Amino acid sequence: MLSPSTMMTIFWGVLFVAFVIAETATVQLICIWLAAGSLASFLVSFFVPNIMVQTVIFVVVSTLLLVFTRPLLKKFITPKRVKTNADSLVGREAIVSQTIDNLRGTGRIMADGLSWNARSDDPGTVIAPNEVVVISRIEGVTAFVSRQETISE
Repeated sequence: MLSPSTMMTIFWGVLFVAFVIAETATVQLICIWLAAGSLASFLVSFFVPNIMVQTVIFVVVSTLLLVFTRPLLKKFITPKRVKTNADSLVGREAIVSQTIDNLRGTGRIMADGLSWNARSDDPGTVIAPNEVVVISRIEGVTAFVSRQETISE
């Protein structure tokens, strides 16, 4: 029969392995800190047989690592969004080449010499050819536009 302190050592070791497997499966940078906490408790269990001390070590180490290192690591691991050439069109003017009517699913604009499918940001608005519009966003191969605001003098 195993002693309670040996059982707790095994418990912390199994918990460590489980958290490492869970982190490998999810890659969310949460289980890795719990794995570190369980590893600390595993090591402490060799020297301190008190279950409460081991549990406190687990909670404190896991919490400190999660709070202080996760945001820092997430900054380095999160991939940066790479802008495309289409992103450079956002905020720029374009000319309507085919009537933009969201209800009928029609509309094209010319921007930087390229023809784009176009939809209006305001679903009820129909925009006639040769009007100047501003591109608000690009989704796939469709440019979403709005009428250019006129400045009254």
